[in-house]
Amino acid sequence: MKQVLHIFQKDARHHWPEIVFSVVVLVGQSWAETRSWSVRDNWEGEPSPQILLALLVLSWTLLMVRVIHSETLPGDRQFWITRPYEWPKLLAAKVLFAVLFINFPLFIAQLFLLREAGFRPVSPYIPDLLWMHIVLGAFLVLPMIALGTVTSGMGQAGFAALAAGLFAVVVAYLAQMMPEQSFSTGADGLVGRILIIACVITVVWQFARRQTAWARLLLVGSAALIAFVVAASPYRALIANRYPHLGGGNKPPVELSLDPAEKPPPLVGPDMSREVLILIPLLVNNVPASSRVAVDGMMLSIESKNGTHWNSGWRPANEMLFPDQKGLQIGFAVDKNFFENIQGATVNARISFAMTVWRDNGQSQVATNAGDFPVRGVGVCSIRLYSTAIYCRYPVRRPPLVIAETGLGVVPCDGRYIEPLLPDKPARGWSAASAEDPIDPIGSFNFGLSKFVGLADRGSRISICPGTPLRFSTPEAVGHMNLDLNLDGLRIADYRLGNVVRME
Repeated sequence: MKQVLHIFQKDARHHWPEIVFSVVVLVGQSWAETRSWSVRDNWEGEPSPQILLALLVLSWTLLMVRVIHSETLPGDRQFWITRPYEWPKLLAAKVLFAVLFINFPLFIAQLFLLREAGFRPVSPYIPDLLWMHIVLGAFLVLPMIALGTVTSGMGQAGFAALAAGLFAVVVAYLAQMMPEQSFSTGADGLVGRILIIACVITVVWQFARRQTAWARLLLVGSAALIAFVVAASPYRALIANRYPHLGGGNKPPVELSLDPAEKPPPLVGPDMSREVLILIPLLVNNVPASSRVAVDGMMLSIESKNGTHWNSGWRPANEMLFPDQKGLQIGFAVDKNFFENIQGATVNARISFAMTVWRDNGQSQVATNAGDFPVRGVGVCSIRLYSTAIYCRYPVRRPPLVIAETGLGVVPCDGRYIEPLLPDKPARGWSAASAEDPIDPIGSFNFGLSKFVGLADRGSRISICPGTPLRFSTPEAVGHMNLDLNLDGLRIADYRLGNVVRME
């Protein structure tokens, strides 16, 4: 332990400028974060929290690479190997440095942000904060240390960091080429495990053996494996595993059928696109009163009479089905050549829905005002005059699903009026959880309210004023499933989307 502390103290003395720089950036980022809660869209002369967050990560990378380079690992002419250093203790000193000069200042800043955001006391959030630091260490600090172990100078480190950034761009582009990857996240866990294992082996190998060529080869090989996983993962099988078909005798949470009375307007003018947009209207029935059914993804399969096939692949959706809902309109982009070959004939179509069933745990009535107002189970929310959006902040962990609705008459907004809505025809909006930030303990999201008269009208957002009564709920997920709707004898040309969409 004495040797660990000796190395740690030496690093702290030698790298105090980098330590001070990273702490100053952290303070600035925390200040900008608190400002963003009240100045959301007005950044004249003020630094963006996102820019400062990127600078913070860069400062941490510089700090850790410089600390690792204090005892350079590549090569065979290191001065430190002539000293009585034991590599486990040397590695422990570097890990201790990261904990005390990255994790600890960040933890203090996170506690400050929680208090400033109004989430007091902060003690209930400490276990979640500690988990955030474990994630931060595994996916951010560990790769920084690995970068330092396989480079011998800032020039090499900069080149390696640039190569890693370009690789991330290529993998992101590769993922975009896989239509179903945007809906299935089943391969993300495997990619994360590959990254962590490769970095751990690289760091231990370099400190123990200093075989840089093999360590670099390991990192390059793991990068190639990650690219292969992204490109070759059986996304459709992963989706089928997460959203299984209902077993025999189980009643589906919703009944869907084609609405024969609804069709989109005819196409006006030439269509120069390479895809044809179709809009299929459906009838919605028998959603239980205590349930909300989220349509997470959809897939359209078409088989013509002459045996030709077309499949859209799974694509993400953002639809929510309510007990009083009567209709749903879903759109797909169909290959234009295929459409022109079958547009005059009837086809057999199947729409597959990946659904999550949510159980409503009750609603909480919230009286809005011109400032922040607390929402049970969510956090702190706010609106602005003449705004069509609700802004919410939450501590550490985001609720999986937040639904807000209102049924109201005419409400004045400082001399202006929003469109009247009857109590039995409310406006609704929702926001589902996304990936959480491993650094910022205060997350945020926003969503608007749309008129809801049996069919959600996304094109008619209502204004929300101080004093508007809102009902919030945070349902609980109770199951995932795959529901198929067979549409035999369908004439696809009847549902080609025109230039003007009639939503109601």
